[in-house]
Amino acid sequence: MSISDDLYKALEKALERKTLYRIAKESGVSYAVLHRFLSGERPTLRLETVDRIADYLGLGLKKPTKRRKKR
Repeated sequence: MSISDDLYKALEKALERKTLYRIAKESGVSYAVLHRFLSGERPTLRLETVDRIADYLGLGLKKPTKRRKKR
């Protein structure tokens, strides 16, 4: 699962409580960018945009655990 997938799911969940317009206004990301991302018209976002949305939704990156070396 990618960061975009996680962000998409978190936005979908947030839309159960708030309108896309309100999320855009409160997060500082334009309505058009959010709409295009959710509709699949724009599958990728700039890092700054991802950061704003993640901050708004209370998401963060988790440090990966070390992978075991294959023998």
